[in-house]
Amino acid sequence: MKHTLIFIAVVLFSTNLFSQETISANGFFYKVSVSTSLIINENEAIRVLFGEENEFIDTSGFFLNNTMGYQIDKRSSLGVNLGVDWHTRQGLFFLPIYLDYKYNLILGEEGAFFVRGGYGILSNIAHDFEKGNMYKVGAGIQGIVSSKGNAILIGVDYTQKRFGIEKRDRLSTVSISLELMLF
Repeated sequence: MKHTLIFIAVVLFSTNLFSQETISANGFFYKVSVSTSLIINENEAIRVLFGEENEFIDTSGFFLNNTMGYQIDKRSSLGVNLGVDWHTRQGLFFLPIYLDYKYNLILGEEGAFFVRGGYGILSNIAHDFEKGNMYKVGAGIQGIVSSKGNAILIGVDYTQKRFGIEKRDRLSTVSISLELMLF
């Protein structure tokens, strides 16, 4: 998996996908992202990351997310997110609604390295969806692809969902996402 991530990063940078434009200073944006889980275990995601043996690639989680947000300045943005998460092995569906904050740690002419975090609820709009809350932290790279500031983002996120009776059930995932941000 490490080789695949390194290959993707090299291809993105070597093909000059990122133009010489800079990150938009401010304005409203729409972002759509698709993700899959790298690790998905009810209580073992952190233990896997710190060295104990377990299956690392587990694509039994698929996520689609839509964001409406505002780029405050070149470094900061806020977003309101609505998504659908499907965990095939557990047979669970979630409808996360959450706020997130993204901060660009390193800015360059061709893109940025960012960190982000979010917190929100898991809505149960139908019987099949679990009710609860969730939080998310992550990091990634952002590359500018047009003069308007449109961007492609690749991120890795750790998410924990609490649901069930008195929110005692937990599901932790580490996922990789591909995102398109439009201004």
